[in-house]
Amino acid sequence: MDAADEKILLNLSSERLTDSPEAIASVLRAALPGVESILVQDRRADKFELFGPGYLSYMAGGANFASVIFRFFRSTGS
Repeated sequence: MDAADEKILLNLSSERLTDSPEAIASVLRAALPGVESILVQDRRADKFELFGPGYLSYMAGGANFASVIFRFFRSTGS
């Protein structure tokens, strides 16, 4: 969730996908309107597909940060 609890980064990892990553992302977006980014991993094929920007922005202590898929927080330098 982002700082305002309005947006979500969602990671989905499966040994075997039963549909295309695009179809899965579409269903998740329809069911969870706060989803900003979805990362779908097909472990068997060793493939990842990202839908959305892949990060959420935060402000803390006057500094901007981003919560990035595969990382926790990093400074955006501003």
